[in-house]
Amino acid sequence: MATNFLMNLKKEYLAKKKKIESVLNDLDLELKENIELQKVLRAKSDESFESFVPREINPEDKRELERLSAHQKKILAEIELNQKALADLNQKMDELESVIKLEKEASKLSKGDVSTADKNPMDDAVYRMYLLETQENERYRISRELHDDTVQNLTSLVHKAELCSKLIDMDPVRCRLELMSMIRFLREVISDTRKIIFDLRPMTFDDIGLDVTVERILDKLEPDLPKKIHYHVKGQPYPIKPIVGITIIRIIQEACSNALRHAKASSIDVFLCYGEDEVAIEIADDGIGFRTEKLSKTCRDDCSGFGIATMRERVFLLSGKIVIDSELGQGTKVKVWVAPGKEKNNGN
Repeated sequence: MATNFLMNLKKEYLAKKKKIESVLNDLDLELKENIELQKVLRAKSDESFESFVPREINPEDKRELERLSAHQKKILAEIELNQKALADLNQKMDELESVIKLEKEASKLSKGDVSTADKNPMDDAVYRMYLLETQENERYRISRELHDDTVQNLTSLVHKAELCSKLIDMDPVRCRLELMSMIRFLREVISDTRKIIFDLRPMTFDDIGLDVTVERILDKLEPDLPKKIHYHVKGQPYPIKPIVGITIIRIIQEACSNALRHAKASSIDVFLCYGEDEVAIEIADDGIGFRTEKLSKTCRDDCSGFGIATMRERVFLLSGKIVIDSELGQGTKVKVWVAPGKEKNNGN
C-alpha cells in the first residue's frame, strides 16, 4: 500500500535526521571543548605578563595550540557538511509530508469516507510513536541545554580555577582579576540554571495562580524591548488543574515567541478568558502571517519540542480544541478552548 510505503520512508528519514543531529551535537560539544582548551593554553603562555612576572613559554603548549587550531578547522568543515545534509533531508521530509497528505486525502475520497475528515490525521500507531518522539525530543532539548550551557560553563570555571592555582604565587594581581571574573561567571550560571528550572515548571504557578504567572512569563519574553505584548484577563479567575494550567502557559509562551521571533509582530494581544465550563485562550498578532495549509506536522528543527504540531497534540490530549487562523500579511490568531478541571475545595 502506498501509504505504508510512504510512512516507512518517513521513519527512515526521521532515523537519518536523528543520526545527523546527534553527530552535529557531538561536533558542537567537541568544538566548544577545543575552544576552551585553546583559551587555557593561551592564558598559560600569555607573553604580555612577562614584563611583570618572567615565565618560560612551554614549546609543548605552543605545538598543542597549533594542533587544536588545525583540528578546529576540521570540526567546522564537518559541521558545515552535516548542516547541509540536514537541510537537504529536511527539504525531502517536507516534500514527503505533502505527498503523504495528498495520498491520505485521495484514499479517503476513494473510500467515500468524509466522516473522518475532522479526526486526527495520524493513525493510532503513528500517533503513539509521535507522542514518544515528542517526549524524547523534549528530554533531548533539556539535556542538550544543560550540557551545552551549564556543564560547559562549569567546565570553563574549573579551567579558570586551575589557572588561578598557578597564578596565586607568581602573579597575585592576575589571580585576583581571574577570581572576580569567576564570581561574575558563577552568577550567570546560577541565573541560567534558574531559567531552565522556570521553563520546566514555573514555581509561581503553584503560589500565585495562572493569570499572574502568565503575566510574568510574558514580561520575561521582552525584557529589553518596547512593550509589544498586551495581556487581558476576562471573567473571574478560579483554580484549575495544574496540568491544564501548565499546558495553557506553554501554548501562550510558544505562540508569543513565534510572533516575536518569526512573524515580526509589532503588537500581540493575549486574552485569557475564564468561562463556567471552559477556559479560552486567544493570541492575536499583526505579523507577516503564513499559509495554514503549509503547517508542518513535525517538531521544529531546533528540537524545542513545542512547535505548532505539539501545541495541537497537547490540546488534543486535554480533549480541547485549537484553531489557527492566518493569512500572509494579515497576522495570526491562535484560539484554544479546554476544560479547566476545576480544583475541588476540600472544605465544601
